[in-house]
Amino acid sequence: MSPRVFISFTTAVFAALGLLACGGGGGDDEQAIKRTVERSITTKDAALKCDRLGTKSFVTRVYGSPAQCHAAERPAGDDQPPTGASTSDVKIDGDSATIKVRLNGGDSDGASGTIALRKVSGDWRVDDLGVDFLRSQVRAGFANASGDDDDQPLSDPKIRDCATRAFGRLGDQQLRRIAYMAIAETDEGKAQLGKLLSPCLTTPSAGAGNISFLRQRFESGITSGARKDGMSPRAIACINRQLRSSISDDEISKLAFNGVKPPPAIKRHTAEAFGRCQGASGSRGSASVLRQLFERGVRRGATQRGVPKKALDCLIRRLRRTISDDEIVAAMGNSRTKAKLTRKATAQLQRCAAVTQ
Repeated sequence: MSPRVFISFTTAVFAALGLLACGGGGGDDEQAIKRTVERSITTKDAALKCDRLGTKSFVTRVYGSPAQCHAAERPAGDDQPPTGASTSDVKIDGDSATIKVRLNGGDSDGASGTIALRKVSGDWRVDDLGVDFLRSQVRAGFANASGDDDDQPLSDPKIRDCATRAFGRLGDQQLRRIAYMAIAETDEGKAQLGKLLSPCLTTPSAGAGNISFLRQRFESGITSGARKDGMSPRAIACINRQLRSSISDDEISKLAFNGVKPPPAIKRHTAEAFGRCQGASGSRGSASVLRQLFERGVRRGATQRGVPKKALDCLIRRLRRTISDDEIVAAMGNSRTKAKLTRKATAQLQRCAAVTQ
């Protein structure tokens, strides 16, 4: 499962937050500031945003480095930035200024608040985003994210309201910190968003068989993989029932938001569910699906090593007699058991090579 499946709706909320200003280039300061903000909101040029338009302190504070800024601001196909902005109430104090802005179009249509600018070498550049602006973008982003897409959790009013309340309870500094990490698309930011929004996404929904949104997406991935491996609908339903009792929504949430590989325990529970549910009706031919997957890996490794077909066929026959399905299940979540099976397979391959020469 790709962690982006589960966080796309949160990153979309902050898609327009990287509002970096371009230089005014002389003339009346108030008009230069307005032009700067209006242009910065609509540009899709990551290099322009990261290298020329923000103050160095802003880029460092938000992204950590120009390189991370480039990576985070690279245009994504599902991003919908604002198409324009309305500006007002410009206040200038020497080389510092603030301006009120309201976004038009895109994911955060209708968001409004304060942007701070600073004059650097004669050019006005964005130096900070007001907390009022960040809060308004969260509210507007959640409101605009509703729709009919089943993959979009905010299409569910309960999840949308829960997420809005979760952000509303954050203090100003905490909100700014999470928002800036979301803009930078850091792993820590994804983890913080996951921790904040997990209660909303792990609450059972009566309209989805009384399971949470995250579990729906998790089971969708399991179902897709099991179908490709030839398992029957009955066997797939059995697997999902088994996993509901052995893998918690909390564990699924950590996988989704932290982007980590499944830990051994989850691998083991998944393998055990496949083992219990496979049956003859759930596989192609007489061999279990789990064994088919195991043998597929053995064949792939042997082919890469140039093992002759006769020796490989001999190996598969011997492994069916010497390695049980239970051992295959155990090896899924235990590195020692996996190493033991590897040694056993190597020994059998040596015997087959000697016999078939």
